[in-house]
Order: sequence, then structure tokens, then C-alpha cells
Amino acid sequence: GDEELYARFEQSLVSDVLNRDQQNFFKAKLEESRERHRHYGDSVYLLEPQLKEGEGGLRDLHTALWLAKVKYKVHSLAELVQRAIITEPEMGEVTRAQDFLLRLRNALHFASRRHTDQFTFEFQEQIAPSLGFSDGDGLAASAHLMRAYYQQASTILRFSEGLIARVTEDMATSRFFRRIPGREIRPGVIIQSRVLGIADAQLFKHAPLNLIEIFADCQAHSVELSGNTYQLVRDHLALIDDQMRQAPETGAALMKILSGRQRVADTLEAMHRAGVLGAIIPEFGNLYARVLHDLYHIYTVDRHSLVAVRELEKLRAGEFKDTNPLLTEVAREYDGLPLVFLALLLHDIGKGHGHDHHERGALLAAEVCKRLRRDSEESDLVIFLVHQHLMMSQVAQKGDVNDDRTVNDFARQVGSIDRLKALYLLTFADMRAVAPSVYNNWRDMLLSDLYMKTLKLLEQGDHVAVDPERRLALVKTAVREQLSSTNASAEEISNFLELMPERYFLTVPEADITVHFEAMRALGQSRLVCRHRHFPDLEFSEFIVVTADQPGLFSKIAGVLTANYLNILSARITTRSDGIALDVFHVSHLHGARTLAMEEDRWLRVERDLERVITGEQDIAALVTTTQRSRLAGRKFVRRVPTEVTVDNRSSERFTVVDVFTQDRVGLLFAITHTLFQLGYIIHLARISTNADQALDVFYISDRTGNKIVELERMRSLRAALTEQLEEVPGGTEQAPSAPSAAGSSESMASAAAEKH
Repeated sequence: GDEELYARFEQSLVSDVLNRDQQNFFKAKLEESRERHRHYGDSVYLLEPQLKEGEGGLRDLHTALWLAKVKYKVHSLAELVQRAIITEPEMGEVTRAQDFLLRLRNALHFASRRHTDQFTFEFQEQIAPSLGFSDGDGLAASAHLMRAYYQQASTILRFSEGLIARVTEDMATSRFFRRIPGREIRPGVIIQSRVLGIADAQLFKHAPLNLIEIFADCQAHSVELSGNTYQLVRDHLALIDDQMRQAPETGAALMKILSGRQRVADTLEAMHRAGVLGAIIPEFGNLYARVLHDLYHIYTVDRHSLVAVRELEKLRAGEFKDTNPLLTEVAREYDGLPLVFLALLLHDIGKGHGHDHHERGALLAAEVCKRLRRDSEESDLVIFLVHQHLMMSQVAQKGDVNDDRTVNDFARQVGSIDRLKALYLLTFADMRAVAPSVYNNWRDMLLSDLYMKTLKLLEQGDHVAVDPERRLALVKTAVREQLSSTNASAEEISNFLELMPERYFLTVPEADITVHFEAMRALGQSRLVCRHRHFPDLEFSEFIVVTADQPGLFSKIAGVLTANYLNILSARITTRSDGIALDVFHVSHLHGARTLAMEEDRWLRVERDLERVITGEQDIAALVTTTQRSRLAGRKFVRRVPTEVTVDNRSSERFTVVDVFTQDRVGLLFAITHTLFQLGYIIHLARISTNADQALDVFYISDRTGNKIVELERMRSLRAALTEQLEEVPGGTEQAPSAPSAAGSSESMASAAAEKH
């Protein structure tokens, strides 16, 4: 267009419109920026970032330049250099960052053939080679691309925040802002207008510990570093050398920040942006912009760890007291939070070193604790938390917490009440930091149940399970007394106690047994009995099915629920010695599903469909096909998850444990269980856990004689058969299945337990 015309328009806009009300213009632009970050993601380090509107995106630079243009009457970065508002190196750095984002955005538009600024996994893989990135150093080309993106987006964010800070600082001299005199809080450190700066640029050279202590000053006084001081910190990072890292004062300064009663996460994030945190703890610095390509995590590894610290700090402040009262109470009473904060920073430092990152992480954590001069008791706790940071969530979600042996084994590994509390808090924060939807009321119930049962054991100081026969006798006596209050005859009660498997009484809460008993009494001469009840506070409904057992009953019920758009969280299948099955399913209220789960008409359809499937009038695969196709329509790209199958004879005394980690897909549970059936194995217990595109299913199995699968050739054959079956259907390819998966939606956790007498 006409450059002269545009120049006149721009001059008129600034002089006649924007300059008339600078204060409101500045406030509006800053609020617009905050709202934009809330909407598009308040972190540079999202795994699928928004290139234009997200934090560190092009719009951040535009906002800063508009404010500078109005305040300083400049039209380019070069003019800002001429006015000594920014330096020439800063201009070069931000120009390169802007060019990178523009090239990346253009490549995204060409690849997608439409206007989009959401840089998803699909296009990361597609675009990386075209921009010159290739596989290497143990990372895929797309991971190298994303590390470059995070570096450049961080540059834009840092530059934009610094320029905006300079503008607002200079506004203090204008008629719109009252000048606030500076005050010296300690020699050489000044606070003015809620911004902290240093009076002498030599402060860091004379005393390098100030590179850490000024962040503690910001934390204590609830202020931010000035833009100039921030740059000075970055310019002096080389002062944090091995000698300083090992100095007692360094560890003490960091622990002072972690021990603060406020702004712990804010301070650590500021230190990370400035490079100080990674300089103090290089093991954490190595996590910078490390990418995990799955739909489960939404942040890079370093950002995830910092978000976890923030979530724990919010818990201590009482922000979750209504939804998580037990956790809030533990957080407020536990006096070891600084060490849990440290463990959260370190819990993923083993990533990037191959499998078993918790093992490698524990070794690195030991080195960090030694360098930070932590005593043996503190070090032992941090190392334990890093090494076992996955244990509590795995036991709660995959194990049977109603089984005494499960809780006893967990209590034995934890070892003390102090460690239990720390692990409980760390597990909460870790799960909350994965993605907003991961920690929900269902998972809170599972973790809280495990915590309370383990706490009771540890308080008693007895980690040995009560004799099962004695406990069974006590439970049956209590159940007989409980059922006597119903109108059932003594014969009906005795038959129930005799026909149900022993494991049922040892693992099912006594409060549920009466409900199950009444449902089984109602069967009579009927073919099927269904009951349901709702637990809205816990975000699930319960569905009880009583019918004659038949092959594939679990899959058939799961398919009917799936066909009716109901998502399964858990299921327990118990078979009486006379062949009557009691199946109890928990159905999710998550992700807007509460309305569906509370519809009475829907449950009538479920019962009708289930009866037709059980009698053979309706083919289950045909019933769910329409539902599955509608779910696949418009489904976003899903990264392929490689299949891993392990066969373990150590974790259980009675059964062989088969772990299957693979791509989540429709029909997955059926594919696994059908393969095990064809091989002649019996499933005694199953736990199915699904997180977005990843499934981890655990099966406790035996052969038809009830023995473990211990022969090496049979173990290899089992592993090969499952792997071959699961690799036949690529993880990213969808097709109509022969039977449904028990997992009804992404980001839902499902667990199933199947019991045989």
C-alpha cells in the first residue's frame, strides 16, 4: 500500500487518539494481555502452544511495542536503541526470536492449509524437517524444534516484560502516576514503585550470593525485579560456579526461599527465567524445555515441576479446602513442606536418562542434597520422595486398596508417618501439575482411602496383616448380624455367606454388602437385575448387575455402557460358586458427563440393551459401532504410543502379573482379555488405567490349574502374543472394533477388578 498514507495514519492515531488518554490505554492493553494469557495458556512451556496469542507469542511483542510507541514516540526497535531504552544486543536477540516465530507460523499455515496458530503434535512432527531439524542426541526432530521454540518464545516474553516494566517505571514520572520514593531494604538493594533494583552494578561481583538473595528479597517484600536488574542477573550467571554451588551459604539461601510462607512458586519461576535456579541446580537446568510428546502432560518437564510447587503452595493456602479438606489439613499441619518443595523440583530430574527415571533421579537427588548441605535425615526424605514419587498414585489406581496385603506392602515401603504425609502431598501436587483434569474427586477418593488406611497401620506400628482366616470369620460374623436387620431368612443369609468367594468379604466394604445382597435376592427366577445409585459429590454413579455368568460378560456390560455414552471409572466382578455374577461398575460424572449419568431414561435404555445383549438378541459390536464412529469424527491427531508387555512373577504370591502399556483405543480391553482367553489363561484381577492416549492395564492371571506361568517359553509366548495382537491395529488408526474398550473417554481413569471363586 501507500507507505506515506500509512505513516500519516499512524501519526494521527498516536497523537489524536492514544496520547489523549495514555493511562487508560496502558491499563486496557495490560488487562487485555492478562486475559489473553488466561485464555490461551499462561505459560510459554505448553506442549501444544499458541504461536500468536499465547504467552511468549507474537502478540506479547506487539503489546510491548505499542506501549513503547505511545510512551516514547518511537516507531522501531532501532529507535529504542537510539534512545538507550534497550540495548543493541537485546534488539538483535528479540529480532531473531520474532523471525523464528514468523517462519514457524508461516510453515504451520502452509502445512495445515488454513489459518491456525495452535502448534499441535501433528504439525510439530510434520514441520520440523522442513525447518532444518533432525533426530539426534536421543531426541526426535520435533523435540529439537520445540526446544528452539521455547528458547525464542522465552526471549520474546522476557523482552516484552522488560520493556513493559521500563515503560511503567518511566510512567511514574508522568502526571498519571504519583512518584514513590525508593527505600533501601539492605545495602545496595532498593525498592521503588513495587519494583526491586540494585544501586550498584558491582553488587554481584563483590558478593555473588546476592544473585540468590535478591530473589528472597522480592519474595519477602512481594515485589518484582526491575528489568535492568533482571538483565544484570543474567549477565552475571557465570559467577555461580562449582565453588559457589557447594558453599553452605548457597544451600541456606535456597532453603530460605523454599521455607517462605508466601510466593515460593513465584520466586522459583523468576529464578528459573533468569537462569539462576538452573545455575544452582544444574540437574534441574538440564530439564529446560524438555518435551514429553503425549496428550497426558500439557507442560514441558521443567514447567511441570514448577507448577507442582505452585499447586502445593495453593493447597497450603487453603484454596482447595472445600474440595480436598483432608489434603488441606495435612498440608497445613505438616512442617516439612520446604523439603517437599525441593523434592518436587527434583522429582523428574532423571528424565532424559532412559527408562526408570525415578531410579536415576534418586541418584541425582542425592548429589544435589549433598551439595546443598542437607543433613542425612532431610536428604533421606528428599531422595525417598524422588525415588518413590509414582508409588502412591500407582498403588491407589492399580492396586486393590481394600486388600490388607496391598496396604501392608505399601505401609512397609513408606516406613513412617512423616514420609506418608510428604508422599501424599507430593502425589497430589504432581498429579495436579500434569493437566487440570487429572486430579479429580474420583482420584482424590482413591488416594485419601489409601492414605487413611496406611496412616492407621503406621500409627498402630504393625505392618503385618491380620491372619486372613481370623479376619474372614470376624467379617462374616459382622455381615450376618448386619443382614439380620433385613427381612431375609436365616437360610438366605447363610447361602449368601457360603456361595460368595472369600475374597469378596475381605475386599468389599461392609457398607456395600447389604446393597449387593438385596440385589442378588431380587434375581429369583429373573434373567437380570440392575440397580443404580448416584454419588454426585464424588463425581460418579454406581451400576450393579446381577445375572448368570457367561463368557465375556465384563466386555458386554462395558460395551452397553459405552454405547449409551457412559464412561467407566471402575468395575468389580465377583462370581458365586453357583455361577451367579455380581458386577459393580462406577460410571464417571467427569467432563460434563454428570447430566448423562443422572438421566433415568438412560438407565432404562442401558438395562434394555444389556438384556438383549446377554440373551444374544443384540450383537455387542454392532450396538457400539455407531457410538464409536461418532466419537472418532473430528478426533484430533494422537501420537503413537509403543506397546510394552511385561510378565512378572515377583509382585504376587499367587498370580502372574501382566503389565500392558500401549496406545489407548476402542476395543483395547477386549483385545487383551480375548487373547489371554485364547491362550488358556484365567484373569483373577485386572486394573485398567487410561490417561488420554496412554493405557496401562494390569492383569493378575493363572493357568487353568490355578498355577503361575513360570516357564520361560510360556512367558515369552504370552508376551509375544499380546504384543502381536496390539500392534495389529496402529495406535493412531481407528476402526470399528469387535468389542468395546472399558475406557469410555480420554482423560478418564478406569480401574477394573475381576474376581473368580
